[in-house]
Amino acid sequence: MKNILIATVLASAAIISGCASSGNAAIKDVTVEELKETVVKGKTTKYDIRAYYGEPNELTYNNGYEIWVYRYGESTSHVTNFIPVVDMFSSGNDSKGKSIIFEFNKNGTVRNYTISSSSDTSKSGILGKS
Repeated sequence: MKNILIATVLASAAIISGCASSGNAAIKDVTVEELKETVVKGKTTKYDIRAYYGEPNELTYNNGYEIWVYRYGESTSHVTNFIPVVDMFSSGNDSKGKSIIFEFNKNGTVRNYTISSSSDTSKSGILGKS
């Protein structure tokens, strides 16, 4: 009976483990290779980029060039966060992020672009501290 209770608690925790995302989900799975195939400097236009990825998260100007920034991030809580008492000893989350920055020529074509990704694990609780 005790094993069934433990299995039920663990299964419930796995089901309700939290996942949150923010930003532009259209760039979630974009790779460097895909960008190289899709975006041609001096040829691909703002309209093409908007058709591929939607509206940018941020629009700025630098030295007269228009800059579009796309961002996506997600965070997933560790299952132990949802287990009473266990979460005091070990809890945390995993985070991933991605950004793509496009710089446009004055004629509206891509001048340059960069893509970057990040990932991080944060831990807390008595066992999670370094």
